[in-house]
Amino acid sequence: MQPELFLARSGAPSIRWGRIPLEDVEDPWQAASDFVSAQQVERAKVVVLFGLGLGYRVRRLRQLGVTPLIFEPCAAIADLVVEHAPEMLEGVPLFSDFSSLRTHLLEQMKTDDAVVLLVPPAYRMAFPEMHDQLVEQLRESHALATLRRNGVVERSGLIVRNTLRNLGHLADLPSATGLGKPLAGTPAFIVSAGPSLDRNVEALAHAAKCGAILAVNTAAPVLAARGIPMDAVVCVEGLRVSDALEAAAPHAASSLFDLSTHPDNLHAGSSRSMAFLAGGPRFAPLASALGLQPLAYGPSVATAALSLAFQMGADPIVLVGQDLAFSEGRMYATGTGREAVRVEIEGDLLRFDYGEMLMARFREGGVKTPSTHRPFVWTEGWGGGRVPATHDLVSFRRWFESVAYHFRQQRRFINATEGGASIQGFAEESLETLLQEMKPRTDDLQRSIREASPLPLAQVEKVIADIHNSALPVRESARRWLQAKSESRRRSLAEEVRQAARRAPMVNAAAEGAITAVLDDPGIQGAAQERKLFEIIAEAASDVLELSAKTKRRAK
Repeated sequence: MQPELFLARSGAPSIRWGRIPLEDVEDPWQAASDFVSAQQVERAKVVVLFGLGLGYRVRRLRQLGVTPLIFEPCAAIADLVVEHAPEMLEGVPLFSDFSSLRTHLLEQMKTDDAVVLLVPPAYRMAFPEMHDQLVEQLRESHALATLRRNGVVERSGLIVRNTLRNLGHLADLPSATGLGKPLAGTPAFIVSAGPSLDRNVEALAHAAKCGAILAVNTAAPVLAARGIPMDAVVCVEGLRVSDALEAAAPHAASSLFDLSTHPDNLHAGSSRSMAFLAGGPRFAPLASALGLQPLAYGPSVATAALSLAFQMGADPIVLVGQDLAFSEGRMYATGTGREAVRVEIEGDLLRFDYGEMLMARFREGGVKTPSTHRPFVWTEGWGGGRVPATHDLVSFRRWFESVAYHFRQQRRFINATEGGASIQGFAEESLETLLQEMKPRTDDLQRSIREASPLPLAQVEKVIADIHNSALPVRESARRWLQAKSESRRRSLAEEVRQAARRAPMVNAAAEGAITAVLDDPGIQGAAQERKLFEIIAEAASDVLELSAKTKRRAK
């Protein structure tokens, strides 16, 4: 069915979908004015409009000083308006598919954003299923924004500290993102530690002859126990997991580490280790200073493994053990050392029994122990049916789906997990059937890894020195602010701190979590909040100075 234009009784253009008029049949201009008032949107941070129509409601919102985000369920209507009135949509985010909308919301939405959804009744009548999906997408995006915020508060300090401690080792570790395309046209198997790995682990011995095996650090001991060779173990874990890495090392040709991993992990991998640096604003200045290509990956180690395989040209990319749900009442495969963790549905929540060993590891790492009761959502299962998943697992799945959507013309994406959640854009095939179609591998990945060179020591030392030197004026000016007696003196010093902080991205990254926590705390406001923020900045600068000084000595 296609949209149809007609004239309203006022003479203004209108449009219908089947028998349903999407703009008013009497006077679309007046109807748009009546549709939304200033009071409805005055406190909204994000205004989402379901349905573009012919743009009358968009013009009304712009009269009110609001730039809406529009989801138009009919792409033909969006194309019509873009063709005949492009100026009306200048600067207005417009989406006709949920994958692009989801990516935008995950990038832009913050947990405290007030969101208003405006729904013309005619659009809800014409596209009821799309309306329900949009409502669910907004709820999901808010939940994921909350998770992201909590992750920043809980882990950003740990990530920055680990990165600074590990910087000196870059003179020994080649870059994992500088290998070129050694896997061009070769399959890559991204092996995760979901419980479904149990049914496929033996088949991975054959898979290793057909393509590259990139195992996440929790899955690596499972493969090693069966003597299955791995091209690489991928680790982004900020907590110490050196025992798992040591168990896997005899069967892993290389270990690929995010620079923010726990320092002990760097020394526990295989004899050939490499490093990569996460993309994003937090570490972009550091990557630029080091001359490294940052790795764009999502909120889990498996997403990093997939990004590495993608950069190296792998095709197809195959997921194994990537459950992303709790279909079997477990979190991990047998042999991970975490198989005792159990998950049960209790009413509207999932109850997690982590076991004392895993809880001790959280405490040792200085991070908040996860909740034993968490909300869940039902999601489509691999091969059909429904399975329960938490919002963090949904965020992992959405990342995979976004990659498959954006690169669907360039690569094949296959989910051979045979359990857990379905992932849109990933073809579902059994691993056994898939392997029957594959030929022996002929790539030169291991040669590329052996021949990779680390960064020059002088370059690493210069970056460390620059980090140290940039942190010093931030600490000193923040301390002077804290000691200042007059308001005018504090105003002057506040600008001095801001100027110094612009030149100290690692200090900003170190302070990010604590600053976010203070700004979110309704009990800390006004002058007390301002003083607390400068205390955090001074402390973060001191930490960066101390860590960079130690790292510089270690690099030498």
